[in-house]
This record gives sequence, structure tokens and C-alpha cells, in this order.
Amino acid sequence: MLQLKNISKAYGPRELFSGVNSSINPGEKIGLTGRNGSGKSTLFDIITGKTPPDSGEVSFPGGYVIGYLRQEHIFSGSDIVSEAGSALPSRARHEIWKARKILAGLGFSPESFSSPPGTLSGGMRLRLSLAKAILSEPDLLLLDEPGNFLDILSLRWITGFLRSWKGSLMLISHDRGFMDSITTHTMMIHRKKIRKFSGDTAKAFGRIRQEEEVHEKTRVNYEKKKEQTLEYINRFRAKARLAKSVQSAVKALEKQEKLVKLEKFRTLDFSFSALPLEAPAVMRVNSVSFSYNPDEPLIENFSLEIGSRDRVCVTGRNGSGKTTLLKILSGEIKPRSGEIKTHPEAVIGRYLESDTAALRPDNTVLREVSSGARITQQQARDICGTLIFEGDSALKRISVLSGGEKSRVLIGKLLARPCNLLILDEPTSHLDLESCEALADAIEKFEGAVLLVSHNEGLLERVSNRMVIFSGSRIRVFEGSYSDFLEREGWEEEREEPSPSPSPSTAPDRSTIRRLQAELRQERFRKLRPLEDKTGECQEKIALLEEERDSNTRNLIEASRNGDSGKIAELSARDSELSGRIDELYIRLQELLDEHEELSSSFNDRLNELDPEEEKSNL
Repeated sequence: MLQLKNISKAYGPRELFSGVNSSINPGEKIGLTGRNGSGKSTLFDIITGKTPPDSGEVSFPGGYVIGYLRQEHIFSGSDIVSEAGSALPSRARHEIWKARKILAGLGFSPESFSSPPGTLSGGMRLRLSLAKAILSEPDLLLLDEPGNFLDILSLRWITGFLRSWKGSLMLISHDRGFMDSITTHTMMIHRKKIRKFSGDTAKAFGRIRQEEEVHEKTRVNYEKKKEQTLEYINRFRAKARLAKSVQSAVKALEKQEKLVKLEKFRTLDFSFSALPLEAPAVMRVNSVSFSYNPDEPLIENFSLEIGSRDRVCVTGRNGSGKTTLLKILSGEIKPRSGEIKTHPEAVIGRYLESDTAALRPDNTVLREVSSGARITQQQARDICGTLIFEGDSALKRISVLSGGEKSRVLIGKLLARPCNLLILDEPTSHLDLESCEALADAIEKFEGAVLLVSHNEGLLERVSNRMVIFSGSRIRVFEGSYSDFLEREGWEEEREEPSPSPSPSTAPDRSTIRRLQAELRQERFRKLRPLEDKTGECQEKIALLEEERDSNTRNLIEASRNGDSGKIAELSARDSELSGRIDELYIRLQELLDEHEELSSSFNDRLNELDPEEEKSNL
């Protein structure tokens, strides 16, 4: 077990988190979430000892091994296999077959095994580092955005591998589906605190939302009570016969808990503007071929018709030609043969990560978003605000922006220019979970055609109605969604080399697992249902009492205007009684929510122990 004890970290006046107490238990697979810049990678650095905390400590038993997928890669091996094999524990150095197996799963061809690591591209260097992290057989494996340089097939392979991984795992990813398909728990950095929840991201976000709603209702309730008490004190402070009552009200006000209004977080919330196009198709591609090397064709005899409301998604291995295809269709590269007919009224809006190089370093965000667009300064300001470049942030120069911020600027340029064909290449790479959801919403609502390259299976499943598949050595069009593709055909490469899974010889008896799972679920229902009923009853009582108190407050104000001291005393006493009962109910509601979460977490852990992969889909 690894424990975080009272961990705090800040950079100058900017506090990331404080007072963090949590643990990572054997076998737990934790998804670490939080907004960009909240401190996720910093927490990893603290756990590995790379960055010291400002206070607190990280503790774990002697001999505890932590494997970390770092962004910097230093290799010394003579070839890729020996480099990967160097990470094997000393007792297993002879088991070099493990290195070959992991490397093959991560997209290395057998022909590349003897190549020097120094010849690898940035993406392949990251994969080699990932292989080494896995092969070190750590007690805890830390993966920081492993999907950034993995194609869809490698992601599917690593998903299967990590599901069967027996050690502990912490994962940072902007791909919600990828994360949820692997993890058993979610750890969230939120409002400078770190909390751990059993279950997937939906459960964690839901619980946070529920707690903050309770907090805000309680705060508003306290504020109302404070205003009413102050009005009573000010009105009757000079009345001798009410002096005792006024003094009691003053003391009650001093004791009243102070709740801070929660800051509202801004997240991406936008929509692409569509130009109308009265035509069945926006583009027709006829027998297009292209290659950088005449002896190695990349795209051959490719044909595609893009309807005016199509959602065409492109996916496949890295290096297969996906981005090249987008550049051909957007007119940046000319095909070797074939033709592309674009409707005369078609206007293309393009997002390619390589386009960040075309941003002018001396421009401000505001000027870059509005450059070449027919929009007013206020409209440009509104777009910047939508993309969380508010106020002075919109005046930052492009040269000082991070990669993620530059990507948001590219999205801003798209928003400033209406179009009827969106061409998007991996638009979620630098976005956090909430922003990825906002982008998916915007794509769904766009009233034009979309051509999208992605390896994010959740996004593909959500938006696609047609697919362009780069599989094996060919490119083809599949008529249907990504889910249809997986159901009807699946990946050719996976048929040849199935995903890793636990050995059948060690697999438990399925009928026994099913019986025990059914019994546990029935017990969970019996235990949780009464708590859910009590929670509902508590919420109903709070609503009724708040309605009664509002009515009582109106009567108290009326009595104050009329100077009816007897009525004032009666109504004030009733207000105090109602407020006290409401406060007690809010406390009881929070207790019920905590009890429900604890009990639910316990049952989910027991179910997961029976069969982690099976129960994953039921959490």
C-alpha cells in the first residue's frame, strides 16, 4: 500500500492542492482526473520523488517498486529488444520473450526489434518507455496520458493488458472511455483537494455535483437566516422588553457556520457555426492515390462521397496515412492521381495540430482568433471567453502559450469562421475530460459535414455514421458507425493477434462467479434501497420545511412593518425552530449520502474481487 499523508504543493502564490490524505491499495486501478493545470502530473512527480511536496510525505513498504511512464526518454541499449529487456527485474532478465510480446502489442514490428532506440520517432520512443515501465513489474504503475502517442489498435491492446494487470495502477487520460474501461476507482483533484471514489468518472462527477448542490443550498439557507436575524436585531435592539431575545439572536449569529460561495468553473461551451449548403454532398473523392515514396504507396484508388450532414470518422495505425488524407482533402497536398470535386459553395474549416506552427507568435490570442474573420471585436472577445481566455488572458501572446492553449486558439479560429465542412485531426489531444465532452457536443450539433481523425473510441462511437478504416495495408470505407464496424467486422490485426487476457488455466469457474455476483447484487439492493428511500424522504422534508419557513419569513416581515411585537416574537421563535430543523436535516442528508457511498463502495470492491473485468461494465 502507498499512502499520501497531508500532502500540499504550491508554486509561488498558486496552490495546487493541500492537506491530501489518501491511499493506493494493492490491485486498485485509479483514474486521476482534474482540470488542465490542476496538478495531476505534479502529483505523479511527488509520488515518484522527482518533486518534493511542500509538506507531508509519501510512504510505502520497503522493496515497493514504482513504474512511471515519463515524457523524457533516455536509452542506452544497442537495440530495441535489449533496451526493453533491461527493465526486467534481475530475477527475470532471461525472460526476454516478455519484452518481445509487450513491444509487439505496442505496435513494434519484429523487423524493428534489432534497430537502435536512437532511430525511433518521438511517438515510438514513448512506446518503448511504456514497454519498459510495464516490464519492470512494478507494484504501482503510473501512466500519464499514454494515449497521446498510441494509435487505436495499440490503445485497444494496452486496454486489454491493463485490465488483466494484477498490480496497482494510476492513470491520467483525457479519453474518458479508455479510463473508465480500465479503472476501479477515480481520484479527483477538485478545488485544491484530492478525493478518491469507488467506481468510474461518472460516479465521481455525480457525487461531487450532489455534494456541491447540498453545500450551496445550505449556504443560501444560512444567508437567508443571517439576513432575517440581522433585520430582527437592528429593528428591536432598542426595545428593552426584547433585549434578552435580541441578545440570544446576536449570540446565535456569532455561532452560525460560515460557508463560502463556491467558485464557478468555466469550461469549454461552444458550437461551430454552419453555412447552409443546399446539396446532397459537399465533396466527392474519385480514385485518389498518393505516396511520399513511389515504391511505397500510402493511399491507393480511394473513393469517398461526403454527404452534407455526414459524420465520417477516420482511424487506424499511426503512420498509415490518416493525417495525409486530411491534408489531401483540404487541398494542402495534391494527390498523385485521381480527382477531388468540392461543391462550389463548400467552405472548409480545418483543425490540424501541425497548424499551430502557422500561428503568429507576436499576435495576441484575441488578434489571432479574429484575423481574417468577419467578426467584431466583441464577438472575438466572446469566442475567447468561450475558450477560457477571459479578460486579460485574451491578450496573451501566442509565443507564451502551452500546447493545449494553442490548440484552443485553433478551435477559436474555427468558431470565428462559419463553414459547412469541418476537418478535424485528433482535436481532443490537449483537452481535459470536460472539454472533450463539450467538443463532442459541438460536433454533434454542427449542421454541416464532419471529417474526423481520432483514436478515441468513445468519441468515434458517439459521432460516427460512416468510417474510413486504415487496416492492414489498405484503406477502405465502412458504411456504418464505429460500433457497427466492431460488431460486424472488427480489426483485422486483432484477429491475427488477440488481446492479452488471463490464462484459461487460472481462470475461476464462471458459473460460481455468476452465482456469487447475483447474490452480492441482491444483497447490495436490499441494503442500499432503504438508504435511498430515506434520502428521498429527507430531501422532501427539507423542501416542505423551506417552503414553510419562506412563508413564515414573509409573515414576520409583515408583522415587523405593523409593529406587532407579540406576533414578531411568535414568528421569530417559529423561524428559529424551522431553521434548526432544516439544518439538522441537511446534516442527516449528508450522513445518508456518506453511508450510501461507503456501503456501495464496499459492495463494488467485493464484486470486483470476484471478476474485475466482468464487474467493470456493471459499475
